[in-house]
Amino acid sequence: MDTEELMYPSVDHLTCVIYFGCVPQAMADMLEACFDVIHDLFGKRTVKGYYHYRDDSSIPLNKITRHNVGVDYTFELGQSWNEPKIECNRPLIYVAFASPRNSRRFVDYGFVECYWVIEYDSDPVSHGEHMGPCLRIDINLDRLGVVRESKIWNTVERLATIASLQEEFTNGFCDVADVYDTAMGVHYSATSIGSVRFQRQLEREIWAQSGDDRCHKFRGIFWGNLLGPRTVERLGGAKRLAKELPRGPVEDVSGLVRELPGGSVLFMLCKDIQEMRFPVQGLMPTTLERGAWLFEELLKVGLVCGQK
Repeated sequence: MDTEELMYPSVDHLTCVIYFGCVPQAMADMLEACFDVIHDLFGKRTVKGYYHYRDDSSIPLNKITRHNVGVDYTFELGQSWNEPKIECNRPLIYVAFASPRNSRRFVDYGFVECYWVIEYDSDPVSHGEHMGPCLRIDINLDRLGVVRESKIWNTVERLATIASLQEEFTNGFCDVADVYDTAMGVHYSATSIGSVRFQRQLEREIWAQSGDDRCHKFRGIFWGNLLGPRTVERLGGAKRLAKELPRGPVEDVSGLVRELPGGSVLFMLCKDIQEMRFPVQGLMPTTLERGAWLFEELLKVGLVCGQK
C-alpha cells in the first residue's frame, strides 16, 4: 500500500473536557442531556456506533475497535433510540461513526469516519495515579458539515451549562484542534494517551503530575474555558472578568464572558470558531491578548498546572 494512503488527513475536532472534584451523583442525567445536545447539532441522519463499558481502565482507546466493544447499534440522530442504562460508576465510551463498508476501514480511518465520541470515566488511573472523574465530548467538525457558527457556539454554551449544573463540577475547556494535535480528543482522555506532537504530550504530562488538585487547575488556555465557581471567586468574580478582559477599540466582546448556573463562567477567546480552525492571516491580536491575560490571571492565583 502506498505510504501516502496511511497518513491521516487533516481533520478538525471540537473537544469539550469537563473535570469533577468527585463522582457526580447525577451523571446519568447529565450524559442523557449531552446526547440531546449532540442530536440537535447533527440533526437527523442515520449512523453506526457502539457503546462500551470499559471495566479495565488500563485499556487504551485505540485498542477498542468494533471487534471487541460491548454493543453495536444503528440509530437516527434527532430521534430517540433504546440507549443502554447508564451506570455512573463505570467507565463508559459512546462512539458514533459513518457506516463503512467493512469494519477495518473504521479502524484505519477512524478519525475521518467518526462523528462524535462521549467518554466518561469515574476513576481513571494513569501511571498509578488517580486522575479524578472526567467527561470528554469530541465532535468531528468536518463530519458536521456546513452549519452556522451560532449553532456551534450554542452547542458549547449548552454543554457548559449542563456541566455547571453539577455540584461536583470544577473546571473544563473546549478545544478546537487538528487530529495531529489531539488525536480526535483522545489526548484529553484521563487514561489514554493519543499519538500527538511533543508539545501536547508535555502539556499532558505536566497536568498529570499536578497532584490531587489537578481538577481545579488549568493545563492551558483554549477557545472556550469553563471556570468553576471556586475559580471564578478567586479571579474576582464574573463581573470583573467581563469588565477587564482585553478588547479592541471597536470590538464587540459582549457574550465572551457568560455567567452560568451555580456561579460558573464560560470564558470564550473569540466569537468566530473559524479563527481557531483556519487562521489564514493569523489569530486576531486581541484574541491572543485575551488568552495571555486569562493565563496571567490564573497564574496570579496559583491555578495553572505545574505551579508550586
